Amino acid sequence: GDNLWANRFDRGMAGVFAVQDEMSGEIAKALGIQASAAESERMARPPTNNLEAYDYYLQAETASRSVLQAGLRQALTLYDKAEGLDSTFAEAFAADARTTVYIWREAFNDIIQSAPARKRAYEKASRALELDPDLSSPYAILGIMQVVNRRYEDAIASAKKAVSIGPGDAEAQAALGYVQLYAGNHADAATAVETALRLDPDLSAINRETAGLVFLLQGNVEKAIEILEHTRDDASTVGNFRFTLAAAYVRGGRLPDAKAAIADGLRLVAGSSYVDSLAGWEMTHAHFRNPQDLAILVNALRQAGLPQWRFGFTPDERDRLKG
Repeated sequence: GDNLWANRFDRGMAGVFAVQDEMSGEIAKALGIQASAAESERMARPPTNNLEAYDYYLQAETASRSVLQAGLRQALTLYDKAEGLDSTFAEAFAADARTTVYIWREAFNDIIQSAPARKRAYEKASRALELDPDLSSPYAILGIMQVVNRRYEDAIASAKKAVSIGPGDAEAQAALGYVQLYAGNHADAATAVETALRLDPDLSAINRETAGLVFLLQGNVEKAIEILEHTRDDASTVGNFRFTLAAAYVRGGRLPDAKAAIADGLRLVAGSSYVDSLAGWEMTHAHFRNPQDLAILVNALRQAGLPQWRFGFTPDERDRLKG
């Protein structure tokens, strides 16, 4: 809550990117961050010379950060517009890939089905790297895709490369935290998300949920609850985050709060997300390397009252597929 730096800029519109460059450098200095050579070089040049493309990109970032499925769908359309206006806009392609990967790993199939989402993410990230080999985000995106595919060591290497290229990139640090979390390296995951939170105390709700999960599985339940409540408050209409918070409440001995969070989550998702059931959680989080990590979360959600199956389905054992 302290004020570390403040300045006033009064320039014409033509100098908007010069102001951004100067501001980025001053903020990094005020925060005590030593930018890498690649980061310094990138801050010194505009991401695009097309202001209309840049405007679409900024709108897309805002829509994506909402985490609402309608917002995610809108973001992809806006990224497409930015890319269409400037086919060399590397950061737009990278952000497009980041949003698409989130849609893919959360199984939001009504936005894009899994296979085309994965293809789009790879293509957009590859295009970003073609345009700018020193971008950190495509490597972070690759790390997330690899860990979901259970290629744990490859994922760690990719996420670490992202951080080495952009040590001041909070998104890269959060991606490393996500990868280490699912790879079962809780202490390394905590270090990464703590760095991300230090670099950007206003992390996106997506990345803050990852931080909450990291602290929850590390055993720091109070910190997990604090972060996940912040996530819930910032994304008050997104039901998915209520379920993660419910698991934290159970681990913290707050069962009534957990049950209330589950009820709110079910009301908000209204069947639009797989995480509205224990079976859905087991599917969308199946890439935990350590089965006990997923078991901790699923057991907590069971205690909180999350149903086993979606849509009120009650199975009959006689109908089970036996392989």
